[in-house]
Amino acid sequence: MSSLWLYLTLLYAASFVQNSASSGSGVTLKCNETVEVEAGEMVTLNCTITYSGLDKPQDCECLSYSWNNIEIIPCRQDNGLDSVTYVSLTLSNVTKNGTYTATIKTDCGRATSSPIEVQVIQLGDGDRMEHSNNTHDGE
Repeated sequence: MSSLWLYLTLLYAASFVQNSASSGSGVTLKCNETVEVEAGEMVTLNCTITYSGLDKPQDCECLSYSWNNIEIIPCRQDNGLDSVTYVSLTLSNVTKNGTYTATIKTDCGRATSSPIEVQVIQLGDGDRMEHSNNTHDGE
């Protein structure tokens, strides 16, 4: 009898989890999958905050966010960032490849982005001149 009870409990729990995951409501972060940066340069990672399946997404408020779960950053309007529609991280003097994830906590839910791969490109002096000339073509 206890085996049947355990089986039914697990079946109910699995059904609940499946319905919760497939409902598609809440907050999500959409970020670039790969970002390239020249060695020693600066790059900014951006993630767009989207809300879906909510009656009033405009009532959702960003409470905090973090990158790689290192530092919790409060979402405030006075910090000069638009943490209502996106979160960003600027990396300076990038010298190594890395993987970054953003996590956001709102009063409508919590979300973690898929990994963003930062790839460092090593350009030699000849490549740097060619790259510089190519970026100005068509201007």
